[in-house]
Amino acid sequence: MSRPTSSGKTNVWMPIALAFVVLTIVFGSLSAYLYTQNASLRQEVASLNVPIKVNLGLGSYTNKSIEWYNMSVSEGYNLYQAMVKAGWRINYTNYGIDGYYITAINGLGNNNSASTYWTYWIYVGGTQNCWTEGPSAANTYYLLPNETVVWYYSPFNGTTSVPPPC
Repeated sequence: MSRPTSSGKTNVWMPIALAFVVLTIVFGSLSAYLYTQNASLRQEVASLNVPIKVNLGLGSYTNKSIEWYNMSVSEGYNLYQAMVKAGWRINYTNYGIDGYYITAINGLGNNNSASTYWTYWIYVGGTQNCWTEGPSAANTYYLLPNETVVWYYSPFNGTTSVPPPC
């Protein structure tokens, strides 16, 4: 119910604000619960040690070459874990829940003044036959069986697209 204000008018915004606060608390709690459940299930899957094959590539925009690492990892591995297993030397900045931002691979670091950075691309097969840029941080992207992922060190100027996008 709305209460009359000192001027005698009914304040309709108070119940709306209260409902908004309650819904924010409910959905925030639900989100936190689902996040922890997801993390727990991923750990359980990884502990089963079911092997999956993945293809990791390390590419350079300057000479257009790719060094391939075709390997088996446990289901539930994230991209960062696979990179470590491949023997890559990785530097990163940890942004907490947002994940690891890769700043260097095998000694080659991002160059802010030249706008040259490491980005990863995921192969989309089938009729599309193209690549899509990685959707999240390396430690929050979980690999799928037979997936192909390539890290490219390339300029980022809004028009550069290596490899070709979908």
